[in-house]
Amino acid sequence: TGDDDVQSASDVATSHVAGELDDSVRELQGDSQGIVKVATTHLAGMGTASYLFDKQLGDTWGTGIVPDFLRTILVVVVVLAALVWMLWSACYFVDFEELGLVLSRAEHAETLSWLIGVPILIAVCVVAGDVLGWYPLALGVVAVVGALISMYEIDVNRQVQEHPNYSTSCDLADRVSCTATMKTPSSTLVLGIRNSSIGLVFYITIIVCVLLRSITAVYFPVWLIFVLCFCAAIVSIYLLQLSLTVLHIVCPLCTGAHLVNFALLWLAWGHSESIRW
Repeated sequence: TGDDDVQSASDVATSHVAGELDDSVRELQGDSQGIVKVATTHLAGMGTASYLFDKQLGDTWGTGIVPDFLRTILVVVVVLAALVWMLWSACYFVDFEELGLVLSRAEHAETLSWLIGVPILIAVCVVAGDVLGWYPLALGVVAVVGALISMYEIDVNRQVQEHPNYSTSCDLADRVSCTATMKTPSSTLVLGIRNSSIGLVFYITIIVCVLLRSITAVYFPVWLIFVLCFCAAIVSIYLLQLSLTVLHIVCPLCTGAHLVNFALLWLAWGHSESIRW
């Protein structure tokens, strides 16, 4: 009987210890799972933050100041503000009613067609670049448009120098005139070289860089395109401000070139953000 009591007590003690061990193991397993869960959540959070940073802020070689999802909104606001400022400034010295009557005449039908056609073509290129991802093609086409505008400006400059009373098809009014702008000192900003000549070199350089990027797939041409387009946009802003607030003359050809420069900067920015160096 004594042996049975000892055996029973031993079994009870063993069962009790085993139960406590099982409970301890379960607690440890629960704690371990909790620790793993917390660690996994923490790492996932860090991964998400890293992804957002890399994707939204650090996705480019230096433009990562503005998140990708704010780029379109920012540029649209800036463009609208610029258009309002330009129209507001031009209202002080341009008779838009007279300008409309001049453009409605048959002799200015060609001028009206390219005044409408060039912005539409540029808008199509911007959409093709941003929506379809055809950045090299869009950059090349817009640069070709800029080169054609510069070539025409060079020809007009030559005609104005040879014939002071020369008038071109984009001379629509006293204050809306290409030749009037080209007779001002602002038409030669650097070392007496015509802005149109510098512009032609700039657009040819953009075309060459686009071809180099397409052939070699190196990133340097894209970087150079962005830098050149940024500088061109700054010059365009300065010339627009000078034209609207100091000279009080609107040059249709120059305005077309400025539009090309802004479109090139937009496309160059988008192209650089589409490539992770």
